Amino acid sequence: MDYAKKTLLTTVFSVLIGFVSAVTCTLSYPVYAASVEENREKLLATKQCPECDLQGVLLFKAHLKGANMEGANLRGANLTSAHLEGANLTAAHLEHAVLQVAYLEDARLGVANLESANLRVAHMLRINLTGANLAGANLERVYLVEADLTGANLGNASIYGSNLTNAQLLGTNIQDAYNVRAANFKGAKGLTPEQKKWLREQGAVNVPD
Repeated sequence: MDYAKKTLLTTVFSVLIGFVSAVTCTLSYPVYAASVEENREKLLATKQCPECDLQGVLLFKAHLKGANMEGANLRGANLTSAHLEGANLTAAHLEHAVLQVAYLEDARLGVANLESANLRVAHMLRINLTGANLAGANLERVYLVEADLTGANLGNASIYGSNLTNAQLLGTNIQDAYNVRAANFKGAKGLTPEQKKWLREQGAVNVPD
């Protein structure tokens, strides 16, 4: 085989290798930005996006009353002041999400992961948070009246100044919370005698006898 043919074959082989590598990289490392935006538009239009990828999405003041986002990936999403009344967020991933002043009355967040989420001053009347992970979450001055926190994880969470009147706290690790000062526990149910004692010592108010 002469030199010209060898050179041609080497060039063709190199091009093929480069093409295969490019395709492999594309398949191995997909770009999610477009699909997230498509999912966002779908959610806003239909209020239906269960198990969708919505990571980091901007939903500031979005109107999503009654929306279905069960099992959705909302890690790092911005839902500040969003209307989520009656929404289904069961088993959703909301780690590091921002839900400040969000409206979550009657919303369902059972077994959802809200680790390190910011829920400051959120409206959570009658919310279902059974088995939810709220470790490290900011729950300061939150309205949790008649909320169901059965079995929820509040480890290192701050509930400073929050209203938990008539909340259900059976099996909740409230004693592992970071800050409970000025939190109102009037009529709260499911607290153990040890938890009641600890809450009083930490500055919580209206702790049931």
